[in-house]
Amino acid sequence: MPNACRLIRPKKKRDGESGEIMLEGIIILTVTMFILFWLIGMCFLYYERYILTIISNDAAKKVAATYNRPTSDVIMGFVSSKTAARTDTYRHVVAKIFGEGKLHNTNENKAKNYVNYMLDITNFPGAIDNVDVTVKTVDDNFVRKHIEVTTTCEFWTPFAGVFDFF
Repeated sequence: MPNACRLIRPKKKRDGESGEIMLEGIIILTVTMFILFWLIGMCFLYYERYILTIISNDAAKKVAATYNRPTSDVIMGFVSSKTAARTDTYRHVVAKIFGEGKLHNTNENKAKNYVNYMLDITNFPGAIDNVDVTVKTVDDNFVRKHIEVTTTCEFWTPFAGVFDFF
């Protein structure tokens, strides 16, 4: 009988092999799956953090571009011709002397609405909760300011129960 037709027979169980390979395989598989789920959760968190940073920076730019025009559209930056014609030349001096509380509150609401809208569009449903947006104007000099938008929220992560267990 030629070699090609020889039957392959399973190896006989040696003395002392009582399931160690199966036990080692289960341990390695468990550790590997835990590391895989941990990596997926961490990647998800970094993705959410990245998206939140991009949206906050974009909100700061858009609110700064339309800051003195409270009726303008924050997404497109559209300003009606009536609003543009009514712009006061000395608005910075008047705002410095009398304060700008109403204008600041309006722009903070615009930033909150923009951030919430963009988070709803860009994220998985229910992934982010308790979004808090604060807008702060920082004086660079007498007439120049810049805007800081700070966004805090809670992220939902996949496999969070596994992380809590460990």
